[in-house]
Parts: sequence; structure tokens; C-alpha cells
Amino acid sequence: MDDRRNQQGAWWTALACGFLMSLTPGCATLDNLPLVGAPKGLPPPAESGVLLPDGTFEAATITDPNSPEGRLASGKELFRQGNYAHAERIFRRLGKNKKHPLPVLEEARFLEAECLRMQGHYPRAADTYVDLLNKFDRTQYKEQAIQRMYDIANYWLDDTRNQMREDRERKEGKRWLVSPIFITFDKTKPFLDREGRAIEKLEQVRYHDVAGPLADKALFMCGCVKFFRNDFAEADYYFSQIHERHPNSELAPQAVELAIISKHLSTGGSDYDGRKVAEARMLVHAAFNNYPELADNKKEFLSRQLVGITLQQAEKDFKVEQR
Repeated sequence: MDDRRNQQGAWWTALACGFLMSLTPGCATLDNLPLVGAPKGLPPPAESGVLLPDGTFEAATITDPNSPEGRLASGKELFRQGNYAHAERIFRRLGKNKKHPLPVLEEARFLEAECLRMQGHYPRAADTYVDLLNKFDRTQYKEQAIQRMYDIANYWLDDTRNQMREDRERKEGKRWLVSPIFITFDKTKPFLDREGRAIEKLEQVRYHDVAGPLADKALFMCGCVKFFRNDFAEADYYFSQIHERHPNSELAPQAVELAIISKHLSTGGSDYDGRKVAEARMLVHAAFNNYPELADNKKEFLSRQLVGITLQQAEKDFKVEQR
């Protein structure tokens, strides 16, 4: 019985892979997204003072240099001079004292993250941005922190992009092996599991700004990574979230296309739970009705999806009747 199930699962996987191969070469993949290098920081402000959310400084008048506000101003002066290591220590000490005024704690935490980023300590900087967003959910630096986290996660996925290119070249017969991702001592990257840490930060980008301009892009990148790793259930989740929560996104048509394929590849055949197949049918109808670019350019692909769905559902119904 198990052998028969395995054979049927392999048959359906092969059929779904055939659907996947029918996609046009321009199908969305992670390496089609804009490549980035190391995130670049804003140039040091020209004047010392209060750092505003837009990255500019407002002149500050400090009467007591030993007060929290005075120490914050001295740290910002060091930041302006480019002495990020010294400024970071000041901001970190300020941020640890819960007796300080909330505006001081908030700004100190953000500037600590900025100092870490400017020094290239991206893993620590990303964690500090998250801590800022967790402790100050209405922080005036929310937009900046989320953008920084997204840029850092995007940078960490460059190694995965390289593997995608090499994997494509391997399938085309241009190379024998795909380079593994090793541990690294580069301070700009996590020591272990850069890909996992990038996914974590992208999920936090989406969590802290569900309706923001980066939420759909974060979901799409997560879905592409999971699809590449053959984790089709997770890929389906991320792509389906774009369809459900960001239907007007420019990535939505590609996400729907990949969600349909992911649902097929995650079912395991007709012997398994048929809910994913039913969801795939609904998604195909949504593609026809809501996304003209898919209905026009991928009509044959979508029609074949419906045929495959119908065959699998018929096979499952037949087996239920035989029991």
C-alpha cells in the first residue's frame, strides 16, 4: 500500500513539475528581484542636534551635559564626526536605563542601531531595529527601521541568489556542482544560517508593517526561497498571503502563479488531504477573474492546472468509493 502511495505521489509530483516547466522563462524567481550590495548608510549629518525621522538633524540646546539629554547630544556629536563605535557605547548605556525619559530611550535605541549599521555589524543592527519596534510600537523611526531591516535581509540573500544561478547553470549542463553556503566570519553577515536569518527579518518587516510598501516584497522573497528549497507548503503560504492581503500588488499575478504550483507540489498525491487541491482550483478561478495578465498570457497553463486538479480530485473520489 505504501509503495503504491509513493508511486502515485511520484506520478503527481512529476505531473506538477511538468506544469512548472511550462512556465515562461520570465517567471518570478528570487534572483529576478533587484540585487543589492551592502546597505549603504546615510552620510553623517552636517550639524549636531536631534535626528529626525527623515534623517536630518534639528539643532538642540542642552543646558546640562550630564543629563540624559546632554549625553544623547554628545553621542550624536560623535555620530556626526563618524566616531560610531564611541557613539554606540553612549547610546547603548542610555538605552539600558529605564528611568530615562521615553523620547531619550527611543532615540538612543534607534541611534545605537544606526551606529552598528554604519560599522557594518548588520546582524546586531538588525536585532536592535527589531528591539526598537518591539519596545516602541509607535516609534517615529518605524519607517527607517523597517527599510534598514529589509535592506539587510535582502543583502543576506545574495548567497542564495548565487546558488539559484549556479543551480540553473547545472541544469543547463554548464557546471557540475552548486557551491554550498559555508559559515562566515564576515561581520556584515550572520555566522550561521544567513538564509534563515534573512527570512526571519523579512517576516519581522511584514509583521511590523502589514500594509506597508515592503510587506508584499518581503513575502515574495520568502516564498521564492522556500520554493527553491522545495518547501512547497511554506512557499504556498507566503505566495497565498500576497494574493489574500495584497491583491493589488504588482507581484500578485506572479505570486498567484507560484502559489498554484506550490499547492500542487505540496499535496503528495490523491491519497493525501485534498484541501490544497480545492484551494488550487479556487486560486486558478481567481487568476482567470482577477488577473487579466494571467488570463491572457497564461491561459494554457491555467487550463492545464484545472485539468490536473480535476484528475486528482476524481482519483481521490474513486478511491473513497472503493473503500
